[in-house]
Amino acid sequence: MGLKDIKVEICPTMREADGLAMSSRNRRLPEHLRARAGTIYQCLVSIESKQNSANFSVVQKECEELLEAKGFKPEYVALADARDLGLMEDYKTNVPMVALIAARLGDVRLIDNILLKGE
Repeated sequence: MGLKDIKVEICPTMREADGLAMSSRNRRLPEHLRARAGTIYQCLVSIESKQNSANFSVVQKECEELLEAKGFKPEYVALADARDLGLMEDYKTNVPMVALIAARLGDVRLIDNILLKGE
């Protein structure tokens, strides 16, 4: 099976009331950390909302700093082409994109993403 045989399936993410992606990992978070976990979704929404007004590197830095301020250890805040998940350095118009975040909160590694529509 070659890379050309791989097909990316996109489907909506089920979310908690605060935006955190539903996952069995969430049960591993102590209550005091669970209250902060929705920060990842806040960062994804920020990446989405600023796609027409800022460079991604600026938004990326803002998200990393916010996550660190809330006690996360960010592994990555990235932007990728939704068609093949190739990493992108900046927003592009007319390209379906996905924002990706992985960060540790306590002993739990949280991951999330949001589909962006290049405009």
